[in-house]
Amino acid sequence: MEVARKLVLDEAIEWPSADISFVWDSQADASFVATMHFSRVIGLPERDLKLNFGRPLAVSWEDEYFDHIPCPSPIPRCALPRLDHYAYPIIWVEGSAWADRYAASLYTEEEFQSHPVRHYLLVAMNDILHVLAKQPPVATWVPSVDA
Repeated sequence: MEVARKLVLDEAIEWPSADISFVWDSQADASFVATMHFSRVIGLPERDLKLNFGRPLAVSWEDEYFDHIPCPSPIPRCALPRLDHYAYPIIWVEGSAWADRYAASLYTEEEFQSHPVRHYLLVAMNDILHVLAKQPPVATWVPSVDA
């Protein structure tokens, strides 16, 4: 059974992200970096969060609808009272069917039982990003460039 859980990378995050942008640097030590644009939400701090996933296994971007890759329900919500109707922006999907399907193609039956593949779900007001990776992202706050 799939369950959406908050991935708490910083206790201060209790608000939604307006948008997500991402860059895949394809090179010897490639990395996939997604930026959560919190600064584009009126009244929030003018900083954004970069999430470095290193070399993810798979990535899928969608326009603000939960449908291409099924998402569990309910999705955790933000805690700030004026923004509590928005989805929490950084989620990991426990028991993800997508992660299990992918892991089944990589690991033996025995290895599969403890496979490290995790499904991360980044949710913004305008888009959604699914990432399969073997380790959680490394988070870094950066100044906004366009708030």
